[in-house]
Amino acid sequence: MKKIFILEDDESISSIIEFNLKAAGFETAAEFDGAKGLERIMIEKPDLLLLDIMLPSLSGFEVLKKLREFSDIPVIILSARDSEEDKLDGLSLMADDYVTKPFSINELIARIKVNLSRCEKKPRQQTVFNVGDLTVNADKMTVCKNGAEISISKKEYEILMLLISNRGRVVSREEILEKVWGYNGYLGDLHTVDVAIGRLRAKVETVPSEPEIILSRRGAGYFVV
Repeated sequence: MKKIFILEDDESISSIIEFNLKAAGFETAAEFDGAKGLERIMIEKPDLLLLDIMLPSLSGFEVLKKLREFSDIPVIILSARDSEEDKLDGLSLMADDYVTKPFSINELIARIKVNLSRCEKKPRQQTVFNVGDLTVNADKMTVCKNGAEISISKKEYEILMLLISNRGRVVSREEILEKVWGYNGYLGDLHTVDVAIGRLRAKVETVPSEPEIILSRRGAGYFVV
């Protein structure tokens, strides 16, 4: 039985989530304070974290930053803050998903199952790829440009590896959304893909406005040559 940890300062919302997750066959644990929640996560080692942003002691973003120093468990941010900037902040700190309040409990459970399923997939075989002045080590999950390692988020790395593994083929935004985020256009926003590609280009391209590594085919998708 998978254990879902709920770190949410609104006890009524937390209780509703717990009730429905237990009915769906999950084990649950809940905390309402950022610092206390982080301490419990270190001890209890849940399979997935539902994380609110507005928390006492430590904000959700601070919890996530500290959590990623010792754990790569899937994290779904739950927040009423729905600006693009907030979403990008969460994803840049290596959150796996971002759900805005109010949300459908059925959608939340679907996203939980998707993220747990993705986490259980086997790691990639050891492989090193060279694309232009980039060297990508799939075993170490590192990306170097002209020999110097660059820092990219988990999602950005997965997008890059998806495009590299399909080198020469145009990968649609729908396929990227499904393979990287784990859900289709019904559950996700295709604009999320464009935003992530833009952030990735800013890190791997010499001139992001004139990309030479991650190219696009208008109306079709993205590709690496």
